[in-house]
Amino acid sequence: SGLEVEEVPRGWTLSGLRGGAPTMFQRAQLNLALAKYGAGDREGALKVLQGLDKGPDPGDRGYPQFWDARAAQVAALYGNGFGGKAELEWKQLCVSHPPPPPSRPNNKVKLAVNRAAQRMLDMEALVTDNRCEDFESGTQIPCD
Repeated sequence: SGLEVEEVPRGWTLSGLRGGAPTMFQRAQLNLALAKYGAGDREGALKVLQGLDKGPDPGDRGYPQFWDARAAQVAALYGNGFGGKAELEWKQLCVSHPPPPPSRPNNKVKLAVNRAAQRMLDMEALVTDNRCEDFESGTQIPCD
């Protein structure tokens, strides 16, 4: 349970986890498409946008991630004369999606792991002297 939320997308080497922020590759592809559209190559821009991994499809009740690219694809569809497809894509952007997962896991195992990690951090704070600092650079120097 919970694995569906953390599903790794196709092209995992160039993309983050589903629902995560866009990667540098995804942003570069969006910029390429916008440049093509601005230079008058509307068909080329649409091809780049359609090939770009924009995250899960909102129609599948996934977690949409790259709203800018989805909106750019709507504009490219409309600019290429596909008004109906642009309207459908725009409506999919407006589909509500599930709320983000709770900050405290409902899964008892994950909750226990989080608590144990927090206890370890608390213990480390008790035994570590953090008063040493290089005042010129602000770098913390362990005193122990």
